[in-house]
Amino acid sequence: MARIAFLMLPEPGHLLPTFRIAAGLLQRGHEVHYLTLPEFREDCETQGFKFSPMLKRMCCDASGPGSLFETQCAGSALYRSVIPCLCLEGKTILEEERGEIASIGPDLLIVDTGMMVLESAAGYHRNPEKRTDPLQSLGCGLLQMSPNFTEMYGGLPLPTLNVGAPEVILCPQEFDLPTSRPAQRERYFVEPSVSERRRILPFPWEWIDQKKRLVFCSFGTQSASYESAHRAMTIVLQAFADKSEFQLVIAAGGHAGEGIYGTLPKNVLLRKSVPQIEVLRRTTVLITHGGLGTLKEAILSAVPMIVVPFSADQPYNAKRVIHHGLGRTFPPQTVTKEDLITATRELADCESTRSRLQAFQQIFARAEREAPSIALIERLLASKKPLASGQKSFDCFAERTESIERRQLYLNRRRPEISGGLG
Repeated sequence: MARIAFLMLPEPGHLLPTFRIAAGLLQRGHEVHYLTLPEFREDCETQGFKFSPMLKRMCCDASGPGSLFETQCAGSALYRSVIPCLCLEGKTILEEERGEIASIGPDLLIVDTGMMVLESAAGYHRNPEKRTDPLQSLGCGLLQMSPNFTEMYGGLPLPTLNVGAPEVILCPQEFDLPTSRPAQRERYFVEPSVSERRRILPFPWEWIDQKKRLVFCSFGTQSASYESAHRAMTIVLQAFADKSEFQLVIAAGGHAGEGIYGTLPKNVLLRKSVPQIEVLRRTTVLITHGGLGTLKEAILSAVPMIVVPFSADQPYNAKRVIHHGLGRTFPPQTVTKEDLITATRELADCESTRSRLQAFQQIFARAEREAPSIALIERLLASKKPLASGQKSFDCFAERTESIERRQLYLNRRRPEISGGLG
């Protein structure tokens, strides 16, 4: 069996979607190793994954165990402090971590596409004549993995390291937009990879009134970094405060400070974090920032969505929700409580939205069962083509004589047309 290492951007939205795949690889007998920030040690080790602290020279491992569901600033802290320090030294994250990767000795290294983009954006090609690839001489296979669709990187330098390395997108292709630009590398759309193996969070389930419609609002673990998030969350609270037919649960993240919103109405429950999948199964309408992880969870629970996008891939995901008829979207700077109430009532009773959600729910559930990512990874491992200087990663996947249709057929990605037409 093989040793497989994951090097993802150290934030919940990037780490969490990989856990289902990692667990599947572990069940197949492979050794799974995560290289990430110390606060995620417990989340990795409790699932049987091996752990190595990332950026040991800059991060103290004495902070104790963290949680993917309580850490609000891990990703933004990295971008705002660590990366600038490395840039001053003329280094990148991959250059800093090359020795740690080598000590793990993986047969396959799975790297976040966002990490590869950061390498380029950090000025990887500042000195082309001195250009070296920190991954080139490791002697292992390379696979890029993205927990989101990658058009948000359009304004940044595209990944130019190991351009032959294939990439997987952790979402069925049916949810993409038909106008998405062609991939510049071998790309595979796989299962949504929604992990339910999560730390148990306390929640007052008895508070939920089965006779009322439940609205759930979550703007993600990084909401404190969004400029308009506080305003949007305030509007959400005001919209439902005097509507007795609704109950509102808010996962406020970094906006959950005591007294920020004053005295809450009896029909509103505000907590820093909640067991999101379980709450979604009881939810009538979701109000969200549009992070792909949350949208995938909502689709698997067939919950209509109101998307209030802030940044990154969220505006693109909002377009996907509208295109496929799964909800509504409003700008965070101008959304009103009237917008939210009207949209919530319409979505709660909309048969066409419910039908489309059920169709996507079936597609996503089928992809989860088939787990094409596992077959892809094991095929990569079986190719036994290590990354060597001047060589593309896994040349068999870069072979252009095989059509895209045949590659997709291998991954069992041909789906029947959805009644009503979703795209």
